[in-house]
Amino acid sequence: MTVRRIRGGANNALYRVDVEGQSFACKLCVDDERRRAAREYGALDLLRRAGLDIAPQPLWLDESRRLFPYPAVAYVWLSGEPMYPLLTGAQLAALLATVQSSHSIRMGKLPGHRLGAAWFHWFDFGVYLAEMADFIDDYGPWLATSDPDGPALLDRLTQPVTDRRDVRARMIRFIERAEVVLAS
Repeated sequence: MTVRRIRGGANNALYRVDVEGQSFACKLCVDDERRRAAREYGALDLLRRAGLDIAPQPLWLDESRRLFPYPAVAYVWLSGEPMYPLLTGAQLAALLATVQSSHSIRMGKLPGHRLGAAWFHWFDFGVYLAEMADFIDDYGPWLATSDPDGPALLDRLTQPVTDRRDVRARMIRFIERAEVVLAS
C-alpha cells in the first residue's frame, strides 16, 4: 500500500491510496459546523444514485474521528488531469455539460433517497457581502467608466451589498428538512 498527499486543495487534505492495483482518494475535511465531509459524501452519493457518472464514486464516510483526527471521506480514485490554468473550449463545453446534467436530478424519482441532515446548515453570507462591498469600493468607479454597460452592471452588483447587507445576511436562516419539497 502506498499513500501520497495530493497538493492544491485549499481547506482539506487529499491523499491518493494505492492498494493491490486499485486507487482510492481519502479526504480529511475541516471539522466545523458545516459538516463538510458528510455534505460532500451525500452530494456524491446523490449523483451516483441518479446514475450520473460525473464525479468520483463515494465509498465511506467517517465522522467519528476514530481513524483520523478529522472527518474523512473515501472515494474511488478518478484519474485525469487538472483543468488549469486555462480551460480549452472542449474542456469548458464538457464542464458545462456536466453542470447541466446535474440539474436533471429529480429527487422524487430516486426511490428511498432522502436528503441527509448534513445538507441543511446555517450559512452566514455576511462575510461574502462585506467582501463584495470592498470589491465594489475598489473597482466600482473603474467598472462604471470602462464599458458602455458598466453603470448597469455596477448597479446590479451593488444591489445585494447596499447599506442593508447586515439585514440581508441575517435573513438567511437554517432550513428545516420538512420545508424542502422533493419534486416528482
